[in-house]
Amino acid sequence: MLGSIKVHGERGFVPTLFFLLLFGAALSLSADVSAQEEEAETAQTDVAFVREINEASAIDPVMREAGAAHSLLRQGLVYARGEEVPQDFAKAHEYFYQAANLGSARAQFYLGVMYATGRGVDASPSAAGMWYRKAAEQGNSDAMLRLAALLTSGATEEQNPLEAMNLYRKVAENGDVRGLNGQAYLYMKGIGVTQDYNMAMDLYMRAAEQGNALAQSRVGFMYARGFGVRTNYQTAFEWMLRAAEQGNVFAQSFVGSMYERGRGVRANFGEAMSWYRKAAEKEYAFAEFRIGALYEEGRGVRADEKEAIEWYKKAASRGNNAARNRLLELEMTKAN
Repeated sequence: MLGSIKVHGERGFVPTLFFLLLFGAALSLSADVSAQEEEAETAQTDVAFVREINEASAIDPVMREAGAAHSLLRQGLVYARGEEVPQDFAKAHEYFYQAANLGSARAQFYLGVMYATGRGVDASPSAAGMWYRKAAEQGNSDAMLRLAALLTSGATEEQNPLEAMNLYRKVAENGDVRGLNGQAYLYMKGIGVTQDYNMAMDLYMRAAEQGNALAQSRVGFMYARGFGVRTNYQTAFEWMLRAAEQGNVFAQSFVGSMYERGRGVRANFGEAMSWYRKAAEKEYAFAEFRIGALYEEGRGVRADEKEAIEWYKKAASRGNNAARNRLLELEMTKAN
């Protein structure tokens, strides 16, 4: 469920209008990146799945499970994580399934993740939704968030943003700031409710002040775009930097963009490159594209067209259209 971002392109001999249009798209960066998309990221690789179960366990400790269900759940985690045994998602599924049928909400949530990501089973959004709902009915916050995201998008069943809002509220009432983020997203987009940037900002700010990196990035984004507040790039930068320092990849890329453009902070191509690299380490296409542009133009680094092309290729392989277009332009230039 990872969202996509809009990107921008730049080079000395690229037509100025093209340059400005693409840079404008960059500052909108992620009108399409939703709160639940980053918060409930769909794991697409074995490594990502292991990260998923590790993080979920930290939120709702396995030790809360008891008896036979607990033993089965632990064994499933051993195989899912590859702890002292070869990693085997199919075996993990077997143990999670048994634990889930004994009423383990955590196992039910893990099954939802497995069916959503196709780890150990054939991917099935409807099965994922079913298991998320079973876990959510037992009060599992992770499952509530995933189910709410599905109800918002209508991916597995009829779209029901009102139920999604209620689920987000329950999560928030349990003291989990991710519930605030979910509500804020619905208000920001006007899904199931009247669009209200002020309400969205209030909810994001409450979560941001508690240290939630996603909320901090959203507050920064709203200040940069003037949603619910007066546009203030300096304040936007401050909030984005907080999120970036916590590892939020969107914020890391955005901070890089602000350093590159000199928005809210003095322009510094070296800092821009540093933050873009942090995001690129997480295979963030926009950051890869901008690294390529900086290499092509020799800003913050020695100009190196060959290196630039390699970065453009990485970004293009992840669907970045600006990188694809730049590669085509370079090919056309050489052909002429």
